[in-house]
Amino acid sequence: MRLDIWRSDKNWTLAKLGSALGFSAVNPARSTQLIERGERKADAHIVARIIKITDGNVTAQDMHETRLEWLKQNKPEQFQSESAQ
Repeated sequence: MRLDIWRSDKNWTLAKLGSALGFSAVNPARSTQLIERGERKADAHIVARIIKITDGNVTAQDMHETRLEWLKQNKPEQFQSESAQ
């Protein structure tokens, strides 16, 4: 399950999830949003927290797939094979 879908199903705000994940930056909601969208890779300890908070409904594989999807859409050059270059 995608993290944004889990959060929406639970009626959690980005700020609430950011706080639960331990984000204490100037804008924890923005940090959470970047991870939800896959724009920013979540460090291993954050992924572990996500798994715990979501009772395993969001997995490390889910986070990986979200990141890959974002990269393929926004940085497709990283996925060109060497033979195509």
